[in-house]
Amino acid sequence: MLRRVRDQILLALHRYPNTYLWLRTRYRAAVFWLQWNIGAVRHKLAQMQAQAPHPSLQERKRAQEQRLATQLTSFLEDAAARIQFPTTPEAPLVSIILVTYNRAEFTLECLRRLVPEALSIPLELIVVDNCSTDQTQALFSKVSGITFLPQQENLHFLRGSNVGASHAKGKYLLFLNSDAFITPAAIRSSVDIFSSETNVGAIGGKLLLPDGQIQEAGCMIYPDGTARGLLRHEAPSHPAAQVLRTVDFCSGAFLMTSSELFRSLQGFDDQYAPAYYEDADYCVRLRKQGFCTIYNPRAIIEHFEYGSATAKNSSILLMQERQKIFASQHPNYQSVLPKKVLIIDERLPYSRYGAGYPRTQAIIRALQELGLPTSIFPLFHLDNDDTATASSRGFC
Repeated sequence: MLRRVRDQILLALHRYPNTYLWLRTRYRAAVFWLQWNIGAVRHKLAQMQAQAPHPSLQERKRAQEQRLATQLTSFLEDAAARIQFPTTPEAPLVSIILVTYNRAEFTLECLRRLVPEALSIPLELIVVDNCSTDQTQALFSKVSGITFLPQQENLHFLRGSNVGASHAKGKYLLFLNSDAFITPAAIRSSVDIFSSETNVGAIGGKLLLPDGQIQEAGCMIYPDGTARGLLRHEAPSHPAAQVLRTVDFCSGAFLMTSSELFRSLQGFDDQYAPAYYEDADYCVRLRKQGFCTIYNPRAIIEHFEYGSATAKNSSILLMQERQKIFASQHPNYQSVLPKKVLIIDERLPYSRYGAGYPRTQAIIRALQELGLPTSIFPLFHLDNDDTATASSRGFC
């Protein structure tokens, strides 16, 4: 019975080839519909979970501070507790530059996250302490296998990072905030990108706030120098956050770059001292030298944000002042983020189809004249001859 039905179907397809094309088109459309909706449902569930009643970001931050403070107290009171990093190799692959200023509870968590990475990757840890007055000195008295550089004054992030980089021996530098807690594969996946690409100047990661939402997935810069973290407050599962791509810059909370490039550009520009916009300026200078900045979605970092700042408002004011310096250094900056237009329609807009297709074709021509790359995604009715001619007519 089944064989007879199969033979009849094959005979019909042989006699009427357009039937096969129709079935194939419908099958592909159905598969696309299912994939599209499954992805949309997953993202919607993640959004609903993120929007469901839960502690606010500030409540999460307070809870995390209390937990880390308790963890620090227990660590310091335990006479046997220590953090041991492997002996620094002669030629480390990565030099991690960690600038600290008080907030020892954050630093302890940061160090604990780094130990497993140090066991799998030849790296060195260089700590530049900006004259901390809390329990930071007591913490580092129980840490071995690192290079500890205490300062007589607070150099802040920019100058402290340059000091640390001057002592680094690694092929790559990783600038890491003391309130940034890496997850497995963050360092290794970033190194792999450098190994496989030739024009990469810097790499950043997916920064997550204490409430689990995205702080940034790369950053973009507007012509007036305003900087914005991409996908802020979106769910980590957001589709755009899963794609490795070129961005204008990545935050210095987690920023990996080549030691050779960093030294050739003379490090972070001292004009931006004490902090803010030095990472944006550095990545833009890399771009002018022909190197790009990459957002790496596999490098996931939990970031407290403003962990060592004395006051959030003063940090924002400082950021606004540094924006003016950046705008004068890089006037009318043009973002590397591409502006593209995606048109989803039933079929490719050939004039012979009539209806609204000639108008759609005219819109596409106008967009292309404006310099906007335009792609068309036909949901149905994609014939083989359409595929062959669409690109030449500017429809793909």
